[in-house]
Amino acid sequence: MRITLRQLAIFRSVHECGATTQAAESLNLAQSAVSSGLKHLEAHLGASLFDRGSRGLIRNSAGRQFYPVACALLEQAERVAQHFQHYLPPLHIAASSTIGNYLLPSVIARHARKQPEQRIQLTVGNTQDVITMVAEYTCDLGFIEGPCQHPTVQCRFWQEDTLIWFAKRDSRHLPRSAHKHIRITEESFSKIPLIVREPGSGTRQAVAKYAPDGHIAFEFGSSEAIKQAVRHDLGISCLSGKLLLEDDWIEIEVIGRPPITRPLYWLTHREKAETTGVKEFLENLHPIDDCVNEHASQVHGPGMWRVGSGLNRSCDE
Repeated sequence: MRITLRQLAIFRSVHECGATTQAAESLNLAQSAVSSGLKHLEAHLGASLFDRGSRGLIRNSAGRQFYPVACALLEQAERVAQHFQHYLPPLHIAASSTIGNYLLPSVIARHARKQPEQRIQLTVGNTQDVITMVAEYTCDLGFIEGPCQHPTVQCRFWQEDTLIWFAKRDSRHLPRSAHKHIRITEESFSKIPLIVREPGSGTRQAVAKYAPDGHIAFEFGSSEAIKQAVRHDLGISCLSGKLLLEDDWIEIEVIGRPPITRPLYWLTHREKAETTGVKEFLENLHPIDDCVNEHASQVHGPGMWRVGSGLNRSCDE
C-alpha cells in the first residue's frame, strides 16, 4: 500500500468542499487529477470514501471516519516540513593546521553569528589527512595548504599564503642583528639545522626543495611544536607568516631566493551535494577579518594576507 500526501490533501479538500470541481480550484489542480487521486486513495484503502449518485459525491461513514485521520497526517507532515525548513545539520570541517588553528576560527565566528543554531565540528590534521577525510565522506568541507589531485575531490582556490624562514631574535645560528630581518647566503643557510613539518604536511611540501632530507635536523608534527623548538634555538624553520605575528622572531631572507608562496584551497566531494550550511559557510570565506589583515600588514608589511580574487579557481588552473 502506498498512500501519498497529495492523495490525502485531495480527499480532505473534496470532503470539505463536497465536490471535485471546488476541490480542484482550491488545490489549483485539474478536475481530472482530483478525481484520479481520490480513486487511487480509495483503491489503496479498499473502501469508498464517498457515495456517488446523481447529485455527485455524498459523504459516507467511511469518509467521515477517515477525515480526522487524513487531517492529522497532513498536519504532522506540515510540522515536519516546517521543522526541517529551518534545520541546519551539524557541519563537520577538516583543515590543515595553519588554516584550522589560525584562519578558520574567525570565519567560524562570522558564521556562528548568522547561524547560531548550527553546530560546527572542526578537525585539524595535515593536508593529506584532510584530503582523505573529504574523499571518504567523513567531513562536509576541507581546507588545505597545497594542491589536491584526488579524482573524487573538488579543489577550489581560497587565498595565497606566504611562508617565512625565521629564527629566535638572538639565535646562535645567525650573525648578531638588531633588526627583525636578516639576509644570509646559500652557503650560510646550508650550515644551519632545519626544523620542518612531517611528510604529508602542506608546509613540508612547499619548502621541500629548500629542505632536502640531508639538511633536516628535526621533524615535528605541529607548527606550535616547531615554534617552541625555534624558541629553544634548535635551528631555524619555515612557517606561514600568519603564525609569526609575535615580535620575538627574526625573519631570514636567503639571498637570491624568491619568496615562498602557496595557494590555500577549500575542498568538497565531487559527488556530494552542498548543503545549505556548507553554502552559507563558504559565503564567510571572503574577505578575511580586517583586523587580522591589518595586524599582519603592520608586522610583516603589505601583501602578507592577499585574499583570492574569486572562490571558483580550481587546483588545475
